[in-house]
Amino acid sequence: MIRIGVSVICLLSLCIVSAQELTIKGTLRGFDEGAQVVLRDLESMEVVGTTELLNNEFSLSRFEKIDFPRTIHLSIGGETERRSDVFLFVENGENIAIHSQFENFEDNLRVENSKYYAVQQDFNSLTKELSDKRNELMQEYMQKYYGKPVDESVSESVSESYWGKDGSIGKIDSEVDNINKAYLLENANNYFSLSYIVRSFTRIEKPVLSEMYEKLDENLRVSKYGVFLKTYIDSRQMEEGMEYADFNFENKNDEKQKLSNYFDGRYLLVDFSTLYCGASQMSRPGLEKLSNMNKEKINVLTYYIDQDEEGFRNYIVDGVDNWNIIRNSDGRMNDALAQYIISGTPTYFLFNPEGVLIKKWSGYGEGTVDEIEGLIK
Repeated sequence: MIRIGVSVICLLSLCIVSAQELTIKGTLRGFDEGAQVVLRDLESMEVVGTTELLNNEFSLSRFEKIDFPRTIHLSIGGETERRSDVFLFVENGENIAIHSQFENFEDNLRVENSKYYAVQQDFNSLTKELSDKRNELMQEYMQKYYGKPVDESVSESVSESYWGKDGSIGKIDSEVDNINKAYLLENANNYFSLSYIVRSFTRIEKPVLSEMYEKLDENLRVSKYGVFLKTYIDSRQMEEGMEYADFNFENKNDEKQKLSNYFDGRYLLVDFSTLYCGASQMSRPGLEKLSNMNKEKINVLTYYIDQDEEGFRNYIVDGVDNWNIIRNSDGRMNDALAQYIISGTPTYFLFNPEGVLIKKWSGYGEGTVDEIEGLIK
């Protein structure tokens, strides 16, 4: 009887796993035979599946790391010229089928058995014309800004005309934000909308976010998205003169630690960065110099914001004792990013030895290290 009972339990467990399995397959014509098909999880930035297109067909399944509904990026064709991309919001248990052809891929794209694709399309259609116009203006801006050498004053003028308060791109972004906010406020109670709310949390006023949160059912409130959103709503804005907010993370040896462990009588610079940001990469030599030249005055702590283990290991700097690289294995869905309101990288917080914030800023430039050194004299 005991053996029979164990066998039944094991079989039920297998059935549960199978029922929760995510499968993505498709028929895609016009691509090269053997074209690479790669599935990347945009939450963790990790590749979670690869295969080849054979006889115009592919199939991918059993994505253990996609543990809650999220956006994935499917690329077909690798680095070849005959390449196309699909972004889908997915959850476990779906058996999604994709059909299209290389020519006019987006117009011919047909997605079946997806719980969220129609919602995703409806949402995107609200701002499609504005997005197309924005893309045109972006190309125009890039040509003017980078097309030929200009002096700094001209560059600033060009940037202001596109990105300033009354700039052409700035106005479109504001209009898009307003359209999206209205939709999300009306349709907050699903995973797709909630994930977009969380990705856009710094562009939505807290009172509006609170209204959106109140419309969530209990399952959404206890999800990673819901917990992150509530943490942000309840958090205080970190301002200069305020004491640090503590949070948990893992160091490069996977040891559990807290921010408070790193206050040791020196200044503390907390740098939120990622391997996938050019400005973060550009900052590395400067931060290494800062660490090496000011060991007695400052401790540098780089918080790697993404979830992928490979990216974290590649970001670790060897041979610099005064530079610590940390992360949270939950990736971007964690208290630190909600409490410190990180919407871009790199973002810096400089604390005095007593744990009081004396400066915060985003972005890295030629004068960043000199500014920090001036503040810790």
